[in-house]
Amino acid sequence: MDAVSNLLNAFLNSKGCRSGLNPGILFALLITGTLFLSCAPGRQLIQSDHVTETPQLTPDSVVPEFLTDGCFDFSRLSSEDQVFADSLLYQSLNNTGLHTFVSDLKPMSDITAFRWQVVPTETDENPSLHFVDDYIRLNRITEAISCGPLKTILTPFRNIFDGERYVQMRVVRSDAVDRVLAAYPEFWARWAFAPGSNPAIVVQVMEYEERFDRFRGYGYLYGYPAHAVDFFVEAAMHQAETGEFVARDFMQMPVVSGRTGMFVYAVKEGHEKNVADLRIEQKALENIAFFKVNAQQWYREDGSFDASGFLRAVFTEMGWVTAF
Repeated sequence: MDAVSNLLNAFLNSKGCRSGLNPGILFALLITGTLFLSCAPGRQLIQSDHVTETPQLTPDSVVPEFLTDGCFDFSRLSSEDQVFADSLLYQSLNNTGLHTFVSDLKPMSDITAFRWQVVPTETDENPSLHFVDDYIRLNRITEAISCGPLKTILTPFRNIFDGERYVQMRVVRSDAVDRVLAAYPEFWARWAFAPGSNPAIVVQVMEYEERFDRFRGYGYLYGYPAHAVDFFVEAAMHQAETGEFVARDFMQMPVVSGRTGMFVYAVKEGHEKNVADLRIEQKALENIAFFKVNAQQWYREDGSFDASGFLRAVFTEMGWVTAF
């Protein structure tokens, strides 16, 4: 691991990037796909052909008064954890997280996943105890990546794979979650969930629920339209009953990175975009245009991106945060 760390840090230094990360952090960045290199000096984002002036974001609804301090407070993090947290934010903004951080399009977005050995072995009855320091560090980082209605949470997966449990880091937007809870009361009321419920509890309960409820709950929380959620649940039920796989198409919604499989949901085979699909696509494009124009000034001289600084500025403009 030390050899890998030394080689990676040497490479990062040669490109003018930050380095000095320990082997554990580097390994986590690698296996979870969060090591994004943005180190070429003077890197510029591509402007949208349709943007004639700097796009402005306004709150999607009347925004209540949120915290006026502690917004992405990295002061209690070590220097390497600050780098790690900023890397996580940058990864998230380049993918689905943008649609949670700067708008209510997606009430919840995944950031990254971690995994640890938890099943006893012949030589170790409690392997998970070896990672307590990792858990403490991640909880500290998770607490720091929060601001106003945005909370970063850790969700332990119910299932264990090859002796390991995965823990998903997610960002949830409480006001958007409240709207989802209000929009589908006949579903959420069965768990006594309603606007004002703790999003972390809502997500964790869905993770451990019966799978069809889990599919529906996650579909709503990820911001998929009702017709797509209905189709996916009904198709899963049909396959469980008959063994027949239901043919489907997929709707790919845009993200900054352009990667497919990020913001995607299943629909009936032959489905053509309807009003709900088009609304999601248009809002996603608006979010991306906003990022591409307004993020440029937040690239440092070494090419790295000040993700937390960019988001603090956005939230101040939106009136969520008035002081730091």
